[in-house]
Parts: sequence; C-alpha cells; structure tokens
Amino acid sequence: MKTILFLSLMLSTLLVADGKVTPKPLMLFVKMEHCQWCEKMQHEIFDNKELVQALRKKYDLVQITAESGNLPDFIKPRYFPTTYLLSPDTLEILDSLPGYRKKEKFLRFFEVTP
Repeated sequence: MKTILFLSLMLSTLLVADGKVTPKPLMLFVKMEHCQWCEKMQHEIFDNKELVQALRKKYDLVQITAESGNLPDFIKPRYFPTTYLLSPDTLEILDSLPGYRKKEKFLRFFEVTP
C-alpha cells in the first residue's frame, strides 16, 4: 500500500506539473477482514456504482485491509472501518471518519451528492 500511495502521489504530481489535472484528496477506506461493519459499509457505499462515481468526482479512492501489513505508518485507526481524507501532495491527514456510517451520513460528512 505504501507503494500505491507513493505512486499515486507521483502520478498526481506529474499530471499537475503538466497542468492536466488538479489533484484530488485521497479517500482511504481502512477495513478489517471478517468485520461485519466493514463489510456492511463496503457493500452499501463502495460496491454501489452510483456512489463510487459521485465520490470519484471529488476524491481518488483507495481501500486497504489493515491485516495486509501495507498500512502506512502514519495511519493508525482505532476503530474499523475508518475512512481518511489525505492531502494529494503531502498525504497529510485532512480528516477522518471512524466507524460505520449509513450512506446518507457518510455522503453528508464528505460533502458528496450522488
């Protein structure tokens, strides 16, 4: 995952330098295997094509399983799932939403309309 975040950052930097794209914040969804709330949120939000399309207009989406061992050192979720917003240029944590949220509250928190 560290490699994916690094590559995403590099690609964003190159595209911005070319003036082709304005970088979007990264939305990082951190889940655990066998977590019923993670699976529920995955199904209700990230498996919904319409919602994913709306989210992608505003954010670059990345998902990671905590047990994978690829969690960046600066990401330390206390609850699962947790959704983070990361700065596209520095990967600084801009905001986070710990725990399960129904899609309406999730979309309102991240200011997204489907």
